[in-house]
Amino acid sequence: MLECKTSHMTYTSSIPDFFGKLKNLDYLSLALNSLSGPIPSSIGTLRGLTYLCLDRNKLTGPIPNTLANLPPDSSIYLSHNNLSSLIPKSFGNMKAEILDFSRNRLTGDASFLFGGPSKPQIDLSRNLLEFDLSKVAFARGMRSMDISHNKIYGGIPSGIV
Repeated sequence: MLECKTSHMTYTSSIPDFFGKLKNLDYLSLALNSLSGPIPSSIGTLRGLTYLCLDRNKLTGPIPNTLANLPPDSSIYLSHNNLSSLIPKSFGNMKAEILDFSRNRLTGDASFLFGGPSKPQIDLSRNLLEFDLSKVAFARGMRSMDISHNKIYGGIPSGIV
């Protein structure tokens, strides 16, 4: 299981847009709060942000495609929210260390995340994703993958066995 580091303070309301103006920020954890509303797309403009943890809140709406602009080897934790919609295709081109989008209401085909640049740890469990696993191309370097509790069908790709 992927795990996010947390703080001991509890915040409510939405994520303030001013975080996108903190250009030297490299670490942001707002986990285990009662934050609601959308994730500000301005967070994805932070070119030095390598650790983003927004899990275990009440965030809604889509995942901003700007988050795929975070630096290579970033860790992004968005689990345990109410995020919905498709995962932006821009994440297929992102090289990330960890993508944890588990326990949301994400829909559609997320197979594009597994090919392309390396993403060693991906957790998409407990969403509403639907795609044919037998047609997925996997990049080298994957160490951990959880796609359980979705609507994924098909067999294991021949290149894996």
